Amino acid sequence: MSEKFFGTMQTLKQKMRDDINLAKNPYDILLDMAQEIGKITGEDNFYTEIRENMISIYSHVFNEEKILEIELKEVTTRRKKIAAALDNDAFSKDDKDRMKFALMRHDNEIERLKALLGIRD
Repeated sequence: MSEKFFGTMQTLKQKMRDDINLAKNPYDILLDMAQEIGKITGEDNFYTEIRENMISIYSHVFNEEKILEIELKEVTTRRKKIAAALDNDAFSKDDKDRMKFALMRHDNEIERLKALLGIRD
């Protein structure tokens, strides 16, 4: 291994050990590792690719609860950002109409994910 990355790899290994010892969600560990590996290798899209593949396979195919929870959190966060932007007067009526449509789509996705997780409001 190149000396250039030796310290970084040691830090990454220790982070993985710590996360496992803290009983962190394995999917979160994988995503953290994918993000760090992407930084080390200079592949900006590596984390996104891994995250999207995990969601596609473990959430949409297997309905894996932990991945569904991660996806629900991400969709909910995006929805909040869109809702906040809707109040910004800098956007045109057309932009706001698109935001309203996006909010509706996010609401539908949140409901779908909650149903899969058995969450009732």
